[in-house]
Amino acid sequence: MSRSRGARLLLVGGFTLGACLMGGGTASAVTAPPGSPCGTITVPCLLDLVTKSFDVPVEVGVEVSNVSDISSLENLQTLASLVASGQATITSGQPSDAVDDPGTTLQGVTQGGATQGGGAALGGATASGSTGATPSGYRLRDPGYRRSDFVYDSYYIDQVDLVYRNGGAHVRAATQVQLHERVVGGSSKNWDLTYNARTAQNNDGLTWTYGSLYYCGVNVANADDHICEKGAAPSKVDEAFNPGDVRTKRFEDTSGNTVFPMLQLSTHFSSGVTVDSKFRGYDTLNRAQTTRLNTSSGTGR
Repeated sequence: MSRSRGARLLLVGGFTLGACLMGGGTASAVTAPPGSPCGTITVPCLLDLVTKSFDVPVEVGVEVSNVSDISSLENLQTLASLVASGQATITSGQPSDAVDDPGTTLQGVTQGGATQGGGAALGGATASGSTGATPSGYRLRDPGYRRSDFVYDSYYIDQVDLVYRNGGAHVRAATQVQLHERVVGGSSKNWDLTYNARTAQNNDGLTWTYGSLYYCGVNVANADDHICEKGAAPSKVDEAFNPGDVRTKRFEDTSGNTVFPMLQLSTHFSSGVTVDSKFRGYDTLNRAQTTRLNTSSGTGR
């Protein structure tokens, strides 16, 4: 994606915008998504920049949990506090093509109206396969609900597109994503996983698509967990989805172990911002005849 503004270097508060987007500043660097004109963005650098007045808007993706009012993220101190506590994560950053001033809309979209963001899936699945250790960053969110011996629901997680300009902030759009895990049970070696997503806000008339990345893990006591094998459906499967899509995933044929799903759900906003959320499913007791959720679960890492 070509963004001419990304080439501008603006000196603000001892940083250049380009230096910040390419990894200047101190800790908490994150990698921008593929296709972004930026390499990395650092939280301290961003928070320094967005509190200053500058001509080039900076647009970021934020993942946040347990926030009753998404609009509160427009307060920079609130965002900084949430990032510091680990409740919010800035997942991507880039120069923005947004031309609206904070607090105004581009297309006058009314909340709750018929005109809302997209959500249609694009393309099919890419199954590259994976073995070895389970990936990091997947955890119970936050922590969710074990509703029965067969059903677990994560919390809904907010995925927010924010633009910062002239010392102010504006929520452009926000979605909410959730993992619903159902163990088929009995002698079955399958989960039915529902990929839930919904619109939370769409102030600027953005559109978006949803993507997912699936893994299956084996919980090993007092040792490193590893990716499912032995007849399991492939891990590291990247595919688009529509809200409410159900994917049936097979875990290991071998009985007697404990397995769990891992799922990354992403919103790809039309602004170019992508927000990812990583979910760990609940531990499942893989048995010959009595497969069900465990009474407790690992929480992830």
